[in-house]
Amino acid sequence: MMRRRPGQWILGGVLTICLSLAAVLTLTYSAFTQLQENRALARRASDELLVIRQLFGALQDAETGQRGYLLAQDPTYLAPYTASVGRITALRARLQTFADDNPLLRERIRALSGQIDAKQQELESAIEISRTQGFEAARARILDDQGKVAMDAIRSLIDDMAARAEAETMAARERLDASIARGRFMALLAGGLGLLVAAGGGAMLWRSFRKLKAAEAGLREQASLLQTTLDNTGEGVAAFDPVKGLIAWNPRFFAFAGYPDDFPSPGRLFSDFLDFDRRRTDRLFDLGELDDGLAGLEQMSKLKPRARIGGRELECTHRRTRTGGIVMTCSDVTERMRMEQVARQAQKMEAIGHLTGGVAHDFNNLLQVISSNLDLMKRHVSDPAQAATYIRHASLAAERGARLTRQLLAFARRQPLEPVVLNLGKRVRAMSDLLHRTLGETIEIETIVDAGLWNTFVDANQIENAVLNLAVNARDAMPGGGKLTIELANAVLDDAYARLHDEVTPGQYVMLAVTDTGLGMPAEIAARAFEPFFTTKPEGQGTGLGLSMVYGLVKQSHGHAKIYSEVGLGTTIRLYLPRSRRPEESLPPADKPATRGGNERILLVEDDEDVRRAVAETTRGLGYHVIEARDGEEALALLRSGIEIDLLFTDVVMSGAVSGRTLARSAQQIIPNLAVLFTSGYTENAIIHHGRLDEGVHLLSKPYREPELGAKLRAVLDQRRAAPGTRLAVSPAQNAPADAAAAISTAERGGLSVLLVDDDALIRISTAEMLRDLGHRVVDAARGEEALAVLARNPGIDVLVVDLALPDMNGADMVAKASESRAGLRVVFATGHTGHAVALDAAKVRSVFLAKPYDIGQLAEALQQLG
Repeated sequence: MMRRRPGQWILGGVLTICLSLAAVLTLTYSAFTQLQENRALARRASDELLVIRQLFGALQDAETGQRGYLLAQDPTYLAPYTASVGRITALRARLQTFADDNPLLRERIRALSGQIDAKQQELESAIEISRTQGFEAARARILDDQGKVAMDAIRSLIDDMAARAEAETMAARERLDASIARGRFMALLAGGLGLLVAAGGGAMLWRSFRKLKAAEAGLREQASLLQTTLDNTGEGVAAFDPVKGLIAWNPRFFAFAGYPDDFPSPGRLFSDFLDFDRRRTDRLFDLGELDDGLAGLEQMSKLKPRARIGGRELECTHRRTRTGGIVMTCSDVTERMRMEQVARQAQKMEAIGHLTGGVAHDFNNLLQVISSNLDLMKRHVSDPAQAATYIRHASLAAERGARLTRQLLAFARRQPLEPVVLNLGKRVRAMSDLLHRTLGETIEIETIVDAGLWNTFVDANQIENAVLNLAVNARDAMPGGGKLTIELANAVLDDAYARLHDEVTPGQYVMLAVTDTGLGMPAEIAARAFEPFFTTKPEGQGTGLGLSMVYGLVKQSHGHAKIYSEVGLGTTIRLYLPRSRRPEESLPPADKPATRGGNERILLVEDDEDVRRAVAETTRGLGYHVIEARDGEEALALLRSGIEIDLLFTDVVMSGAVSGRTLARSAQQIIPNLAVLFTSGYTENAIIHHGRLDEGVHLLSKPYREPELGAKLRAVLDQRRAAPGTRLAVSPAQNAPADAAAAISTAERGGLSVLLVDDDALIRISTAEMLRDLGHRVVDAARGEEALAVLARNPGIDVLVVDLALPDMNGADMVAKASESRAGLRVVFATGHTGHAVALDAAKVRSVFLAKPYDIGQLAEALQQLG
């Protein structure tokens, strides 16, 4: 075996040490180079993040300045906007420098630049509109969602870019930590080897070590700068890792989110945040009981987009990072929403002012017509023909008032609709003659109906009125004549259209379009065309409610209305009504049914005395027997007493504990299959839900005329008569006692005018019915003072039927007071007390006593004794 010489061992050892040292130095240099690169990358990512946040802050300042200027109408508010425009330009240029060697960032900056350009254009456009069209138009512009959508898009891009920059910073730091550890090891190894080779190697290693320490300090500085950036941004920011928990945040996030001051700490688990959130009412996360099993990242994505915590309105977003974590941001938008609410409230008050002013104007005109004609009737009462003319004029004004009320209810979407499934094509074709007569010979009418037109669910009468309104408006827009086109077609409103119109539900519709070749409207007029009392016609030539009524009908029918108009080219109004897949329903014939009554008995319930008296007389004039009740409690007492009636005619909204709807339910329990007819001027939700009458409910809307009342009563009674197992009540004339037959014949000789005074409603109503069956006219009162007032107003009262026990005075005392100013009174004292003694002046009062209980024959006999 050959032995090596000592020199060879030394040389080999030196070479080995040198090669090892060279390898160590090479690795150390490589670590140093990577350290420098990582530090540069970290600094670059931090600078990029800072520029991104500053750019978004400048955009927010610009928007704040612009909105402050538009809301306050003060040019000084434009100072932040003007300053921000310059900052935005400089920051965009600086941001572009980071994308020279990063294609992905370059693409994102390009997308962000497009969004910023659009946002700046939107801000400038609103300011320009305020200068050219006024601040109201500009505020209307900023209240739509365009600004929010643009800022949301910008925020999304910026958050994504910021998250990417933060992720790169964290990755660089991890690589830097690894480089530092590797460099230290190599430095120690190189130091040991350097001691064997030369002191110079040790100096070199020491220098490398110092550079590594400087790099670590630089990284800490970059981390501090990043935290400073987070602390100074206007949004609350928190970054989570699914495993490590909380890794970065700023205090504003926890202040906005309502967490305690000592809550944030590095590594705090996300489950701690959820546990705290579940224990409070105002929550940041939308988690249910079934969400406990979700993974951490899925739970993080349950952050609410809008939340209200501690009185603050928050807009929140979340973005995932490349490292698998998530970055959450929350912005305080309380002030912005308050300012928007102020603007909306100002617009609402302006609209209410227009509405009340228009209502007052139109109703004052109607009341003037009615009051003037009433005054004229008083002066010409001896001329029946002239008085009839004045009555007709007053009636026309009342009808106009009723129509105006219906139009208001239609616009407010409170009219009671009775929708049916129908084919609009058939209905519009059936209106051809009416349209030609209404529009005149100068208007050419063309109707286009697509084959296979779908059915729709709508109130037939109301849609016909809507078509007529649109046609009349079109005629007025063509003073020199023109062409009117009515088109009906199937239509589908898709998701894209619905996104542009918040009130639209995507789906299938029947489209009705009315197009004219008239004057057209500018955009600002078309935007207000559906407003109530807005009209371009001269005063006195339009109420401004026609289109608003059409709009209200369409919205109440869950449809959509749209106006297209160009000045000089004409206007198209399109109505979209939801499609119905049910077969078309057959409507009742248009012929007016018989309005006269038979022997049916009707219980009339109305809490307004004047209305009750007028309706009762009108109903009796139609041939019915009417029993009156002041409220629901009195009506129930009558029903429980055993009286037989064929129809309950009740107001929906009444004073007292028993409403019209409650009364109807109770009455049908007492008398099964009882016919019920409701009446009301405004029913709210008692019998109408979602704008439509409840199934099986009959309603006669106030105000109504005698023909309408007669037709409705007859229709409801005939429907009840056709129901199986229904027995109508017996007429009082058919059921009268034999001993009263002669007395009833007094009706043939002309009746008396009787004042009936009794505080018992049941007795008062039944006695009044007996008196009317005897052919007399009846006025009733419940108290003595009320009776004295009635006597003072009605000098034609022939007989008093008075109970002795009245709640405010004795009946005899009431008669004595009446006799002081009116001699020759004839009085029937109807009393249940025995041994009565009444001291009255026989020269002034002629009286008889009628003991309770009494029947119709005894009552007739008492009246006959008075002569």
